[in-house]
Amino acid sequence: MARNTTHKKKKVSNDPSYRKKKPLGYFPVTRKMQITCAAGGVGLQPNAYGDAGSILSRMNNRLYRYGKMYDLKIDMMPAITPGTVVEIYALSNTWYVQKAFEEAKSNYDMAYENEVENINETNIGRWRDFRIRTVNFESFSGFYSAVYPVVANTSTVEGSITGGSFIDSMVEESTGTQKRFTWALGDANHYSVMEEYDKAGNQTRSPATSTGTMPYAELEADSSAVEGAALQTDGQDPPYNATAFPNAFVKVGELTVGTNGSQKLSTGYFHAPCGVFIIRSSTGNVLDLGNNLSLEVRSGDYKGVSAHNMERM
Repeated sequence: MARNTTHKKKKVSNDPSYRKKKPLGYFPVTRKMQITCAAGGVGLQPNAYGDAGSILSRMNNRLYRYGKMYDLKIDMMPAITPGTVVEIYALSNTWYVQKAFEEAKSNYDMAYENEVENINETNIGRWRDFRIRTVNFESFSGFYSAVYPVVANTSTVEGSITGGSFIDSMVEESTGTQKRFTWALGDANHYSVMEEYDKAGNQTRSPATSTGTMPYAELEADSSAVEGAALQTDGQDPPYNATAFPNAFVKVGELTVGTNGSQKLSTGYFHAPCGVFIIRSSTGNVLDLGNNLSLEVRSGDYKGVSAHNMERM
């Protein structure tokens, strides 16, 4: 019988699945998972707050840092009650959101500079991470509805993963007041990272004043004092609010299963600074959504997912 030369056995040295340095497709990471909104606070909760880093950390048993720009999408399963509308919001991917994060992280690091120098490196928390609150309550403490990953057992009974420690970063003022950082408005216990960055300065007119004319306006027949003045005043003010930044969150998608059979089941991929997103249910209670949402993070070179640093290196 002739030997089959069509299908040769692959050598271990040529098989990428045996290589120590494998391509991204071989990285052992779960990037797509069901998510659920847990109950929180008092009464109905129309909003749930999540961040991709904590969800990936819980799912994969490794730290995914908060200060990353995650590429993610949120999908909805058609089993949702027809007529339900789910709105998805995320931090806007703008330079001032990234700079606000960078400014907060820089001041946080400076506040701990002496302590880091004086405490033995082996006694510093291994999984210490700079984290900002989305709202002015302790994260994952039950004060508000949070988002968790969902897994199942061999009987396909589903349950959420709620374990894991995610400590909100804290600093102490010279007066002894302890404060956290927040994307919301600041108060006695919180620094608003957007408000603090807004204090860095405002845009001013450029040029500050117009001369109202131009040099030697009468010398050249084609010269116009009116046009000379317009050249100075047109573009003198910026094409945006010069004294305040817009609100930090933007709507990135709206998911629904219509009563007439129409449906929109995916946001598509979007950039999520710090991985932060908000889920809002038209029913007025995010618990009505059950386990019918899923989150997927794009593949990349940060522990298997796409996540660029929020800070400049």
